[in-house]
Amino acid sequence: MPSSREKILEFGRELTAAREYKRITLDGISEETKIHARYLRAMEEGEWDVLPRPYMEVFLKAYAETVGMNVPKVMKKYREMVRSELREPPLSDHKAGSELTEEIDEELNAEPEQKSRYGFWVVLLIALLLLVILMGVLIKTGLLAQWLGGSPKVQQVTQNGSNPNGNGQAPGNESANPALNNGKLKNLTVSTESIISEIKLEAKAVESCWLKARVDGASTQEYLLAAGDSTIIKAEKELGIVIGNAGGVLLILGTDSLGAIGPKGRVMTLVIGPEGIRSQQLGSRLPGYREPPPPDTTAVTDSLAIHPDSSGVP
Repeated sequence: MPSSREKILEFGRELTAAREYKRITLDGISEETKIHARYLRAMEEGEWDVLPRPYMEVFLKAYAETVGMNVPKVMKKYREMVRSELREPPLSDHKAGSELTEEIDEELNAEPEQKSRYGFWVVLLIALLLLVILMGVLIKTGLLAQWLGGSPKVQQVTQNGSNPNGNGQAPGNESANPALNNGKLKNLTVSTESIISEIKLEAKAVESCWLKARVDGASTQEYLLAAGDSTIIKAEKELGIVIGNAGGVLLILGTDSLGAIGPKGRVMTLVIGPEGIRSQQLGSRLPGYREPPPPDTTAVTDSLAIHPDSSGVP
């Protein structure tokens, strides 16, 4: 009659046979169950004293399920043969078993902890990315400056240009300006958060330019500016201004710099009220003002045809 030890070894051979029938390695079971391979090998070799007692049945059940054995039958045989043969370990063995138990807990919990740390860093990076996007939106829209600096400043529309030279002179015809630039018309979007008490427009010329200004519906004033000149025009109700070289003059309205508002060599018309710029259009669109017609050159042409020689001799 086989001894108890032989029965335990036979039980281990049954486990091994079931595993080999399924063509599964110990490392494969370890990967599937997260149980260290040395404990799995100990079960197959009948060395049950190597396993930590609190996990013996748990390990055996996981092993049997993985290799496709009859779990209730396996557990019953384990309780009849293996469990009855195990002796109560001495105190030193209890300490070793406690250390093994802690090691097993660390192995079983290692993967969840790693996933938890990974998830934490992913959430943190997403939060930082959203914060950067939010700050960018606040800076671009100006809301951040308003929150940090208190109430928003009054946004006044200004045109850049030049100071008066003295007596204004009538400008020439638009055709006398340089070739048209390919630059685009600058879009002046005016905030109406508050109404300014006075219309103050400063023009600074970077190229030769003529201006026509109509203050509060009165008569038209004309300016001829050279590069480096500047002028300030004030009004109370409305200021209409025609710029002969839209890209050659920089505008400041109140305290706001608008820069050049159109392409070089093009005529531009602005109408400004206390609330800001009311309209901007290419060409001379000043209400009530018309460009003078071009001079009649027919007589000069006929004279040149009769007297081609500059000396006047026919």
